[in-house]
Amino acid sequence: MRTFTFVILCILLFGAQTTFGQNKTDIIIGSQFIIKSSILNEERTCLISIPDSYNDSTEVAKKYPIIILLDGYTHFKTASGIVHFMSSNRNRNNLIPESIIIAIKNVDRERDFTVTKIKTLN
Repeated sequence: MRTFTFVILCILLFGAQTTFGQNKTDIIIGSQFIIKSSILNEERTCLISIPDSYNDSTEVAKKYPIIILLDGYTHFKTASGIVHFMSSNRNRNNLIPESIIIAIKNVDRERDFTVTKIKTLN
């Protein structure tokens, strides 16, 4: 009976700690949109990350450079983190300007990035 009471007590204590110990706050680094290409005859998924000051009403006339990433799904999180850190005013880095990052996901990497046939004149 004593071990049963101990087990119940442990379950209640650890269960309460897990329940109250998790504080869910999402960190969102970007959003996703889809572009339909009539030339490629396919849809491309793009990811976009905007700087913190983009929605600031005092920075209305500010212009932002755009960084376009190919292999977007692979490099989006890394590039967004690096650009955000290097342009951050909080850390007093200001090594690069705040930038908008647009990453394009691949559909067919071999077709898009490699040369498979080279046509030569005979």
